[in-house]
Amino acid sequence: MIFNLNKFEIEDIVLGNKVTTPDGYHENGVYSYFVENSIIKTINVRLSEFYSSGPIFTGQILIKNKLLQADKKLQPIHVFPLFENQTDTWNDGVEVNYQFLIGNTGLEFSWNSENTNLILNYISIELQ
Repeated sequence: MIFNLNKFEIEDIVLGNKVTTPDGYHENGVYSYFVENSIIKTINVRLSEFYSSGPIFTGQILIKNKLLQADKKLQPIHVFPLFENQTDTWNDGVEVNYQFLIGNTGLEFSWNSENTNLILNYISIELQ
């Protein structure tokens, strides 16, 4: 499975697409999405069980022309240089978070701290 951040899609779920799925929150294994007024507004992909339990995404993430493996080796230094419009970042000692804006789409990467390692927890994309 590929989480395509060029097209903001995972499987057949595409950010901004009109759907017949009822409005509200929907979960499909490793990802969840939120529908409002029949439009997919948010997609969240779970990469670890820091905040929630369930299946973990173990596929690849496509960013520009790079395919990155979603595993414990994926660190902020691999992601940060791939984006230009950073809107926020913070580190509270438990979580390290980077946020970017691509057109009208907010993109958020969150790592949790485990001992001296950072483990990618989730990626969220949202129409602004």
